[in-house]
Amino acid sequence: MTWEEMLKMTSAVETASGKGIKKKARHVEDRLQMACVRWFGMQYPELAGLLHHSPNGGARSKTEGAMFKAMGTRAGFPDLFLYVARFCDQSQDRVRGMGGDTARNLVDCPRSDGAGVCVWHGLAIEMKTMEKGSRQSEAQKVWERLLRGQGYRYEVCRSLEEFMEVVNDYIKGV
Repeated sequence: MTWEEMLKMTSAVETASGKGIKKKARHVEDRLQMACVRWFGMQYPELAGLLHHSPNGGARSKTEGAMFKAMGTRAGFPDLFLYVARFCDQSQDRVRGMGGDTARNLVDCPRSDGAGVCVWHGLAIEMKTMEKGSRQSEAQKVWERLLRGQGYRYEVCRSLEEFMEVVNDYIKGV
């Protein structure tokens, strides 16, 4: 399925729900994420229930915000989290989704056994767009460091194609 086909599907969902696009930048990221989740469900139906989004963003009343914080909501938590552990093969220079910095991902695996094999406990994905100003917040960078330090793979994806590449490589253990 192409990006354009995914956008048509997510646009149809927005239209059917009666919601228009008011904040373009935020909705572009939302639509990208919906397309990624939809693709994942079609590509990996047996794992679809293990891909989760925590709705941290959005407008909330002070009371609701305080309640969510007390319940454990944390600023900067990744947009998507795949609760699937995987082995990765560090001996092959085929890791994707690092913005051209392949070596960064290979070095960052804290569970390496010294023979080029490591374990990722799960995959955290922060969705961003290609638009100017779409970058990680300081809170998101803190989560990236924390999760990597605990043996989770963390990626920033800016397109459906990048998401597909990251997920396919992760599932295959590359």
